[in-house]
Amino acid sequence: MQVEELFIPDGEGIDDLYGDVNIYAYRARHIDDLPEYTSKLEQLNILENEVWIISASGFCYEVQPIIIFGDELRQIIKEAQKFVKCDRLN
Repeated sequence: MQVEELFIPDGEGIDDLYGDVNIYAYRARHIDDLPEYTSKLEQLNILENEVWIISASGFCYEVQPIIIFGDELRQIIKEAQKFVKCDRLN
């Protein structure tokens, strides 16, 4: 599956292990899906917005999750793919 397909509005996101780090990205579909620190932010209305949560955890730590809207996430992926393609050419 291509990375773009993972992050379409109904995409499955990721939950994968890279070495000793678990990286996950999922779409918030219920208020309980949001990290505690964001649950009271009204602009994150998950019923009207496509909100994704991204974080990572390892053996002794967990990174504070970030919140990003779907269009922004897909734009970052698109920009990152330009660098990967450019690197392969060099």
